[in-house]
This record gives sequence, C-alpha cells and structure tokens, in this order.
Amino acid sequence: MILRFALVSITILLFQVTMAQSFTIKGAVRDSVEGGPVKSASVQVFDSNNKLIFTDKTNDTGNFFIEVPNTKRPAFIILSSIGYQNKKIKVAFSDLTVYESGNILLLPSSYSLAAVVVEGKKAPVSFTVDRQVYKLSQYGNAANGTAVDAIRNLPSVNVNGQGEIFLGAHQVFWYF
Repeated sequence: MILRFALVSITILLFQVTMAQSFTIKGAVRDSVEGGPVKSASVQVFDSNNKLIFTDKTNDTGNFFIEVPNTKRPAFIILSSIGYQNKKIKVAFSDLTVYESGNILLLPSSYSLAAVVVEGKKAPVSFTVDRQVYKLSQYGNAANGTAVDAIRNLPSVNVNGQGEIFLGAHQVFWYF
C-alpha cells in the first residue's frame, strides 16, 4: 500500500514538474549605428502557425526576458520600435528550455518626405492704439462689392434694409 502511494505521488510530482516548465527567451536590443540600448522596443513571440503567443517590451537597458508556457512552442520573434526597421529572428530550442539571442541590432529607418510648402496670409485685422484696421481683400465676397457690402462683413457692424449702419446698438451717421 505504501509502495503504491509513493508511486502515485512520484508520478503526480513528475507530471507537475514537466507541465510547469516553460520556454525562456532572453536577449538585448541595440541600435546598430550607435550601439546603445533601444528602450521600450516591442518583442512579439509567434508560434509556427504565425499566431501571436506573447508580447512584451524591452526595459531601459534594452534587455528582455520572456517566459512562454510549455504548451506553446515559440517559432520566431519579431522586434520593432519607432524609428527602426522590424527584425524577425527564428527561435531554435532543440532540447534546451532557454534561448539566448544575445545582442540584436536594429537598423534605424529613414523616410524621405516630399517638399513641404507653408503659405501664410496676414491677419485680416490689425490692432493699433486708437483703431482696428480690416483688410477687405481677405474678405472674399466684399472684395468686388460696394462699401456697404464691405461694412456688412465687419464684426459688430450691422446694416439694415434701408442701408442704415449700426455699430452695436448705436446708429452711425454718414457725413459727406
């Protein structure tokens, strides 16, 4: 009876140990030009069916340490970071449960942009101590119209149907 209990206990213990194993992938991501660490680079682990198993990022020194459950066998990792080209690395475990990739160098990526043309216009309003000056050429519908059309576009100025001009609530008189 004791022998049977010991045999069952050993079998359960071995089963738990084999199921508790995991694959470990570790390495360091470096800039290929300057040699410095690439911080917060994305590390994605895929299986042989191109299915994402696990994702993580590098620490401040560019290192990563990923443990993947034994039930999911990793086939390759993809490393990426903003400003760098993605890099795909095959993972070969054989009988080992730890895969050390060493220093992985990412190439900086550069993009050429077309010429950028910035055009600007002066503000349609300029302020001085004693007045506000409005540039009517920047008011599209008043540029080819009459003086009344131009005045209608000014802020806080109203023109009624009889052509009387009001500044706020006060009527403005014309003297010629």
